Amino acid sequence: MITHKIDKLQGIIFARVSGTPTTILMMDHIQTVLNDPDFDPKYNSIIIFEKNTRIAGVPKDEIETIRRVLDGYAQQRTGRNWAVVAPNERQEAFLKLNLELISPVKFNIRIFRNEEDALNWIKGR
Repeated sequence: MITHKIDKLQGIIFARVSGTPTTILMMDHIQTVLNDPDFDPKYNSIIIFEKNTRIAGVPKDEIETIRRVLDGYAQQRTGRNWAVVAPNERQEAFLKLNLELISPVKFNIRIFRNEEDALNWIKGR
């Protein structure tokens, strides 16, 4: 499950991920964010994985699809900074592996272990 909240005062899209996100779920969520009346392409994003979220490897046959979706999303935005919060080492390792698989994408993505560090990085941009 992925939920989001747009903080217009800070100019940040906060997304929370739980369960076992799939490629389809992620693409549906991106469309939901784009359709949100508060969406602004200048906003950066913080994506928070809950502690029990299971992150699977990106299936080989979906890598190019994910890359195209993310690049299309990036082209609609000027805010291309994503801070990703992975609260445990296993999540962080799988996220880094997945990011290597889908590279290159036109986002500046950094992985953090807590929300505070992620927020500080986004605000410092």
